[in-house]
Amino acid sequence: MRRFLGARDATCRFPGCDKPGAATEADHTTEWSQGGTTDTDNLALLCRQHHRLKTLGHWKARQISTAESPSLPGTLEWTAPSGRKYVTYPDADLPPPF
Repeated sequence: MRRFLGARDATCRFPGCDKPGAATEADHTTEWSQGGTTDTDNLALLCRQHHRLKTLGHWKARQISTAESPSLPGTLEWTAPSGRKYVTYPDADLPPPF
């Protein structure tokens, strides 16, 4: 699962963070202790700092499927302490930059 997440997410999934997947931790979007499953539909890569912000409840995250990407698993909706919402998407398979 960790290798799959590394390929899908590539970086920390917090809005605006670009820490590489190798420097992240696999995080349960819905906490395991609250009934969250340990599968790729409930996991995302977060760097230590953003994992802590989510775990402490400062930011909230949930896995969503949007109208624009109904079959794109791993799409996260983040809610900031102010209530503003941000959406982050899994890494796209972009062509090499040459």
